[in-house]
Amino acid sequence: MNPVTAADHGWIHTSDTFRLGWEIGYALILARGVAYDQVPRVLGGEPCGTGRGFDAIVGLTLDGGDTAGVVAVPGDGGDWAVILGCTDVLAMRPRVLRTLSTGGRVVAHSGNGGKPMDFFHWYEDGECRAEFECPGGWDGSAPDSLLPLMREVGCAVDEDHEQDYLTEKAAVVALAERLTGVRLTEELLCDTDYLLIRSREGFGDGSADAP
Repeated sequence: MNPVTAADHGWIHTSDTFRLGWEIGYALILARGVAYDQVPRVLGGEPCGTGRGFDAIVGLTLDGGDTAGVVAVPGDGGDWAVILGCTDVLAMRPRVLRTLSTGGRVVAHSGNGGKPMDFFHWYEDGECRAEFECPGGWDGSAPDSLLPLMREVGCAVDEDHEQDYLTEKAAVVALAERLTGVRLTEELLCDTDYLLIRSREGFGDGSADAP
C-alpha cells in the first residue's frame, strides 16, 4: 500500500508553478482506461502539437477556447493519462469525467483561481463514487468510503481540524496519489512535454464515447 501523506507534497508550498495554478485556476485529471492519445477525441478537442509544462498550456489558453495538456505516466494498474488544464472548467463537467472513466477510473482535483472553491472527484466506470468541495459538501454513491483514507493523508475532515490552503491542497494531492499511484511532482508540472489540446466550443460539448 502506498503510504504517501500531505508531508510528501510539501514542495507545493514553494512551487511557483503550483502557485500560478492556484491563482489563475487549474484542473488535474488522472484517468486509467483511456489511452492518452485518445483523450483529444474523448474531450471533443483538437491536438495542437506539444508543449513543455504548465506554461505551454497557459500560453495556449490565451488564444481562446478550452485548453489542456495530456501525457501518459505510470501508476497503479498500468499507464494513466494525466490531463492538466489552467482553469477548473475541465474538472467541473460531469460528462467529461463520466466519459473518461468508462471502463476505468478517474480521479480529479481543481481550484478556481484563489477563490474558496476547490473540488475533488472520484469516478469508477462512469459512476461518481465521491466528490466534495474542500473541505466539505459531499456527493456520490459512496463518499463515506473515502473518509478513513482522507484522515490518513491529512485532509481536514473533522470540525476541529483546520489548516491553511496549501497544506490542505497537499493532502488532496496525496489522496489522489493513494487512489491512482501517480506521483504529482514539480517536474511533471514544469518539465514534461504535453500533447496540447484545444476546443473552441468547450470540452465535453461534442465529446465522443470513450474507447
